[in-house]
Amino acid sequence: MFGSIIEKFSGRGVKYYGELFGAYSSSREIRNITVEYPLFGLRYLQIFLRQRKSGSQHPFAFEEAGVDINRVFRAMAQTPGIHVVKIFPRHVRWDTLEEVFRTIRPHVVFIRRNHRERYVSLERAKASGKWARQGYGEQTVEINEAELTQFQVATERWYREAKNTVCKLNLDCDDVDYRELLDPMAIRELMSHVTQIPADLFGSDELRPSTTKQGRDEPQESFQFAIHPCCHEDGSDA
Repeated sequence: MFGSIIEKFSGRGVKYYGELFGAYSSSREIRNITVEYPLFGLRYLQIFLRQRKSGSQHPFAFEEAGVDINRVFRAMAQTPGIHVVKIFPRHVRWDTLEEVFRTIRPHVVFIRRNHRERYVSLERAKASGKWARQGYGEQTVEINEAELTQFQVATERWYREAKNTVCKLNLDCDDVDYRELLDPMAIRELMSHVTQIPADLFGSDELRPSTTKQGRDEPQESFQFAIHPCCHEDGSDA
């Protein structure tokens, strides 16, 4: 949903790479990275073909293949514009992502999606082999409650570590609940932060998503993804 909106700004200086480190990006900007970092283009093609053949994503595939993630971001920066990448916990190892935060100092956007909804979305992608542009409710899957619990715990641990680091480094940050993206005013404010375009210059069509990955019904409270506050260096709540 967020991606289907942000990619509409490609003509206004925004470079959207989607799930670049999941090897499920269709961005034409990959060729600009490859100009600055030729190994990346080769590795991307190899990982993409391997995942297409197996029908599943491979955790930390680029790091396993010897790709320097920091160098990828530096290569992006050679092209003027706002560069946006969607990263999930198993795309990039935590120590690597922390190094990126320290050296690149990006504007970080956390989008907290209900754990059950995201788990179901992931399972639908595994079953269909369709990892991008899959709308809400397109396929029914069985839920393994033990796997769902593990998924929830691991996701929240990763998020807390990332959020603490973002706060300690004093990085620009937005932290939103996925349901807020259904609010036209909230999405307008978020897009203004991300694109650095004044909110009153957006066209109505630019803020209308082409896919919706979460229903409007209130999901189960036990799977809600609560916001984590910034912490001090000693780990206490700010």
